[in-house]
Amino acid sequence: MKQRKIVIKVAVAMAAAMGLLLGTAASTNVLTEAAETNTAVQDETASGHLGGPDGPDWTRDGNNFNLTGGVLTERIDNQLTSNIGTATVINITGKLYLEGEASRELFSSLNNVTTINGMENVDTAKATNMELMFAEDQALTSIDVSSFDTREVTDMAAMFANDSSMKSINVANFNTDNVTIMPNMFADMHEVESINGTNFNTQKVTEMTAMFWNDPNLKTVDVSSFQTPNVTSFRAMFADDSSLTSLDLSGFDTQKLLGYSNGTLGLMLRGTSSLAKLTLGPNIQFDKNKTINGASAGLPSLGAPAGSERWQAVAADKGGTADNPKGATAFLPDELTSLYDQSNANHPTKVETWVPYFKDTLDVKSPINLTVGQSFDPKAGFVSAADGNGQPVTYDQAVAEGKPGGLAVDTSGLDTSKPGTYNVTYSYHMRKAIVKVIVSAVPGVTPNPTPTPNPNGNNSGNSNPVWNPTNPKNPNGTGLPNFANVKNDAVYATKKIYLYQNPTFKKSQRIAVYPKAKRINRPMFVVVDFAKSNGGALRIKVRDVNHGKKTAGKVGYITANPKYVTNVYYQTMPKSNQVKVIATKGVYVYQNANLSGKAKHYKKGARLTVKKLVKHNLTTRYQLSNGHFITGNKKLVIHSR
Repeated sequence: MKQRKIVIKVAVAMAAAMGLLLGTAASTNVLTEAAETNTAVQDETASGHLGGPDGPDWTRDGNNFNLTGGVLTERIDNQLTSNIGTATVINITGKLYLEGEASRELFSSLNNVTTINGMENVDTAKATNMELMFAEDQALTSIDVSSFDTREVTDMAAMFANDSSMKSINVANFNTDNVTIMPNMFADMHEVESINGTNFNTQKVTEMTAMFWNDPNLKTVDVSSFQTPNVTSFRAMFADDSSLTSLDLSGFDTQKLLGYSNGTLGLMLRGTSSLAKLTLGPNIQFDKNKTINGASAGLPSLGAPAGSERWQAVAADKGGTADNPKGATAFLPDELTSLYDQSNANHPTKVETWVPYFKDTLDVKSPINLTVGQSFDPKAGFVSAADGNGQPVTYDQAVAEGKPGGLAVDTSGLDTSKPGTYNVTYSYHMRKAIVKVIVSAVPGVTPNPTPTPNPNGNNSGNSNPVWNPTNPKNPNGTGLPNFANVKNDAVYATKKIYLYQNPTFKKSQRIAVYPKAKRINRPMFVVVDFAKSNGGALRIKVRDVNHGKKTAGKVGYITANPKYVTNVYYQTMPKSNQVKVIATKGVYVYQNANLSGKAKHYKKGARLTVKKLVKHNLTTRYQLSNGHFITGNKKLVIHSR
């Protein structure tokens, strides 16, 4: 029978467009050899056998190709493609065991097949190679491989490559603990809209070239769990995914890759023209000087975000969101990749999300306290805004713009007839911000339980000091500490404390320990709620926001004793009207209270004269004598004598 070479279209197109070899171990564009399908008219009804003596029997009846149970222990080359004829449906009716290399190319190049039924009957527990398993099935519209046991598989290269009609694929249950090869795995899938790789373990993977290349309708791909310490190539990994709107690369590590002579990031993000949200972690590093054969290998070909020319950091630690980012600087694509260059001393040290930069801004005040029955005034939550030209506008001016784009306040979820905490959404142009409205039964009281004195003066099993405010000094009479009486306040520990699972502290329920630290290194938390121990001691429920630490993100309870915990932001003016910069890297001074409009940098030790303390949401700023603003964070500045 006449022989021909079957070349996966992915490899051909990529090689032509990029000069890139996308084969697996053999480093060749020719991925397999198969016999030419017999062009003679085949009988509509036929039968036969696949593989060795234990292999499955098959029958072909019109559009149906039926496989019985059996065992395949090695590749069967073109036996399936040669006998399937014009059948469009494969029915696997019995238990089919695939071992070793048997799964490699097994269902590939079935050009007429639209449906494969009975995949739950395929046992892959002993399969080791799934390269090209379903590749080139250009009429196949969906495949459910959720029942596959892939724990022994090491190779998934081009597994679904060029399945150009496939709209859905379920790989959520794949066990990839031993997989080392993933190039072209989902490449050239023109119709697929979503791929969920959440459960993928990629610790051992060394090759991800063109893994999702040329999937023009792919809108979401979840690679947020990917860890890539051993990957040597991300070349064209997401290239030409023109519908992709967001990408989380926070777990990616490119440091090792840059050290390899053939390691490359080239074209990784080329053509992702709809990308509007990009999350990068501290281990993402680029190298503007790295080339291979004259082509850039250290840069990902990042373009401008959808709808803008520049990227802006969300800056969640400053209260920013994807809809209302607070990053102080807007970066052109080349500037952003330079920021993450391995030679940059100011390379980000934490996970950051980047979104399109727009000149319009929206700043709100949160929270707002109301009493039951009191009406909500939308103006009360408005602080400032700027239009698309960056020009300041008042509340009335923003509202008067009308739809689309004018200021809108959504109070549909607010019910001032009942105590509770509600979200009110402010929208202006491309910006959105949330104002928390706290409705209390008693004027000014946050709807949290008021602690009562501990009659025993102690708390069994408590390693943190008890604080029972029998005579609360807080003017609203809540009994909550002055330094943290509102949810989302920021606090830090001045002495050694523990984080506990429950309000009643027990040594066995400690989640984390925070040793006493220097002022600039003190552990910081955000207030989530308040509670009491069984003995009546007040506790603060907090979330650990010590980015880069193993404890980051943990939620638990800490003492409310002000001798051990206090607010992060200054609440008073310094007696000398001066603050001293203590941050190791210094601090910036800004033109605006929301810390936008970077004006000047001051090194550690600098003393600045301040004239006013300004509250901004749940933080504070000091206004300098020239009208500019500096943070009131005690870890960054200190009152000067």
